[in-house]
Amino acid sequence: MKGKRNHEDANFNYLKEEWEASATCIHESHRISRFDRRAWRTVEHKACIRCLAKISEGRCSFDINEITKSFRDLALDFWSLVDIKDPDECWKWHGEKNKSGRGIVRWKRPFSFTNIIPAARASFWLAWGDIGTSFSVSRECGNPNCVNPLHLRGVGCGHLLMPESMEKFNLFFSARRLRFQTFAHREEHEERLRAIARKPLVIKEKSDLWIGDGTVEGLDD
Repeated sequence: MKGKRNHEDANFNYLKEEWEASATCIHESHRISRFDRRAWRTVEHKACIRCLAKISEGRCSFDINEITKSFRDLALDFWSLVDIKDPDECWKWHGEKNKSGRGIVRWKRPFSFTNIIPAARASFWLAWGDIGTSFSVSRECGNPNCVNPLHLRGVGCGHLLMPESMEKFNLFFSARRLRFQTFAHREEHEERLRAIARKPLVIKEKSDLWIGDGTVEGLDD
């Protein structure tokens, strides 16, 4: 497949933007250094510079291990609500939706005044990168419930679509691995819930709770 850009992306060059050290990026390797958790971001759009470089080269990744450790469980929670299929198919969102039927997630993002994010944007954030607050995300497939990152594009941020470097075999393998990781994550979560349900409830005798000063330990006033 030959790479292409839409006309509104053709003139964008992130290297011409002003940068600043700002909020961290969820992609592990995009931090300034091992000891500095911040990321280089554009001043105007608040987009991660390394994410923009990745997007401009058409590099998409489904690898959970590229996400920072503190965010991996949230990422797996997200993908657990997605019907992950082959790379060229639509991936249906099975999570929360707003009144208009569009998928949403409740995450706090840097520079955002709300904790509600469209599911498609969250998918783009995880697989392509953090494009800040100004650039929008559109669906190439036209399916309002699809969150397949390969059906999404960042508008105006120099996004390279269908690049030659994204071989179908590698994407197929990566999608299958992501499906396995989310299945294992669900199983682990459900096992924790079963373990809690099996744990007997121990109720102390009132005499054991009395601590001698007229109060009962462990009970509210």
